[in-house]
Amino acid sequence: MVSSGISQSLPTIPLAVLEYATEHGLTSCLEAVLELTRKIVPTLTLAVFLEEDPELADYQHVVLEAKVPGWKAEELFAARRRWSQALIQECPAPHLAHFLLRLT
Repeated sequence: MVSSGISQSLPTIPLAVLEYATEHGLTSCLEAVLELTRKIVPTLTLAVFLEEDPELADYQHVVLEAKVPGWKAEELFAARRRWSQALIQECPAPHLAHFLLRLT
C-alpha cells in the first residue's frame, strides 16, 4: 500500500445515497466515513453508491468501492481491519451495517 502523497478529493455523493443517508439517519457520519476511507485507501478511484443486499429484501448498503490493483492479500486485510476499526469510532453502532467497503 503506497500513498502517492497527492491529496485526493472525496467522491461526489450521488443523490440516491444522500436520500438514503437522510432516511436512515446517516448524514452525521457519511462524510466522516468517506474521509476515513480516503485516508486508509489513498487511491485515485473511490466511488460511493447504493447497492441492494442480495440476501435481505428491501435492504441496501452504502458501498465505498476503491480500486487497488496490485495490492497483496496482507494489504487488503490490513486496510479492511483499519477501516472497520475507524468506522466503529465514527458511527453509532446501529449505523455500522449500512456501510460496506469493497476493495477491488
